[in-house]
Amino acid sequence: MKKLIFFLILTIISYYYSSAQSSDELEIKKAETTWSEALVKYDTLTLQKLWSADYVINNPMGKVVTGKEILNAMKAGVRYQAYEKTIDRITFIDNIAVVMGKESLLDKPMQPTQSTVRRFTDIWMKKGGEWKLIARQATNIN
Repeated sequence: MKKLIFFLILTIISYYYSSAQSSDELEIKKAETTWSEALVKYDTLTLQKLWSADYVINNPMGKVVTGKEILNAMKAGVRYQAYEKTIDRITFIDNIAVVMGKESLLDKPMQPTQSTVRRFTDIWMKKGGEWKLIARQATNIN
């Protein structure tokens, strides 16, 4: 009888834990999609809402930049014609989500007809009930 009760309690806890993660996973996937769409649409207001105030990026050129520097680059003409993202894995650690995957993009000013493929890692933190992108790293693979 004790084994049965223990098993039931363990099952309930496991179900609750997986449900909570599933909800967070859906929120992260939605945030990643919103982020990707805002990048192509040049929607800097949405990007700023998704980014934490201290958002930092290790860009494909090996330079560490801030969200403000990214916005300045966008204002200076960096645009993307297309952007596709495939998420390989989302890992949760407390209020942190680590998203790893592959992305393909077309730069308007740099390479208007050539696609760039990258591996990326996005790090999200839940602050005040909202997921905020706090850090990103991207590496060109082609």
